[in-house]
Amino acid sequence: MDLELKLKNKDTIFTRIVNGQKQRGNLQKEFTKWLENCHKNLDKQIQFKGYIETITRLELPKKMQEFWATFSSIVWDKKTYKTGDLVKSHKTGINLYGVVVRFLLYGNHKEDVFATAGFVELALEPKALYDKVRIIPISKIDQTATKEAIEKNINKDLAKLPEKLRVDWPDRNPWPQNGVRPAGTVLDPKGDQEIASYTASYRQKWAYWFKSFENLTALGKYSLCLNTAINESNVTDFGGSELPSYELNFTIKEGSAESFVINVASPALTVGVPFDIPLQIKDAYGHPTSPPPNLKPVLECSGLEVSYEKVDSSGPSTFTIRSVKARGRVPKESKPFDLTVTLPGMKTETQILKIFLYPGMPHSLHVMPEDNPIITENGSRVEFTVEIHDEAGNITTQPRQAVRCQVHGFAPEVTDCSSTGTGQIVTRPINLKITKGEATKAQSSF
Repeated sequence: MDLELKLKNKDTIFTRIVNGQKQRGNLQKEFTKWLENCHKNLDKQIQFKGYIETITRLELPKKMQEFWATFSSIVWDKKTYKTGDLVKSHKTGINLYGVVVRFLLYGNHKEDVFATAGFVELALEPKALYDKVRIIPISKIDQTATKEAIEKNINKDLAKLPEKLRVDWPDRNPWPQNGVRPAGTVLDPKGDQEIASYTASYRQKWAYWFKSFENLTALGKYSLCLNTAINESNVTDFGGSELPSYELNFTIKEGSAESFVINVASPALTVGVPFDIPLQIKDAYGHPTSPPPNLKPVLECSGLEVSYEKVDSSGPSTFTIRSVKARGRVPKESKPFDLTVTLPGMKTETQILKIFLYPGMPHSLHVMPEDNPIITENGSRVEFTVEIHDEAGNITTQPRQAVRCQVHGFAPEVTDCSSTGTGQIVTRPINLKITKGEATKAQSSF
């Protein structure tokens, strides 16, 4: 009998023995049924175990999004893989290393099941470098990879991550931690309010370089923060860990004395009466600062003689010129004088204070006529003009100011000079005894 011809004949009837009983059937139909049964029960390579849930995979084409059963472990070629295991891929372009998250099988399965293929979801390692998951066919798992070899490669990748930020300073002049610098100091590093933010790109010749900036003029505490950031996103953490950073705390204080201001408005002064001139010393940026040692002011004013007794520093930035006196002739019209104050050695060493000067306290009495003696006829009246002067010769006024003239032997005469500083005195007729026609003297006092 030609078996091949018999098998090709669709009408061929064959008999098989099942549990000792003969059963007749169609050869083609029975062969197909047998083959399907072998495939279902004998050809499965992978056993999926530990059903978790059924999910929808939105990243797939719509007709393949449902249903996907997820499992916690598989048995493949007598080897068990479970959630949390480290595995390595092969035949995936580049080798992937990761931790098993779950296994996926297409279909609406609810219990342990055998299948010829499926997928595994991996959390790529090291997490600090990748921080993402990948889904690959289970067949891409490298069954020859050992745990030790996988860990060695993960650690090798970890070594590529930045671990420490080293900061170098130009001219080998580093800023100390918690140091104090004067306002205007140049901050030039290599490597509570944000005043500036800069990003340095990598250069093979000098790594990361920040240009100096000179805007540290406001007084107070500062923090210089250098943060390693991912170039594309500018984030300072990667894989759940902060990238290396560097922080320098420092304080900006006032600089050295370069200028000053006069802390008094245009004062009204009187001749010879002492007054003080308070000055505030400032640095180049207008911050109050300490005066330099041995500071000797120079005071000048056209038309006036100006002097002072001493200087002192009454505060951290206040410098006072004490007991200043101005002397000179005062014009009748009230006009200001320009008093020039100079602090030698300052970058801006001169300021002008406008002062109004008025006659001072009564200092002397000027009587006219100035002839001495005055010759007059017996029995005549004598007329005097009197002026009350301050120490600089200015006519001065004071409340209840009067001049008294006393001619010996006669009643005194008084004139009020309180409003004008001047007055006229006319004596009573002076009658003296004349002997032998010779002149007789009479003495007057004021």
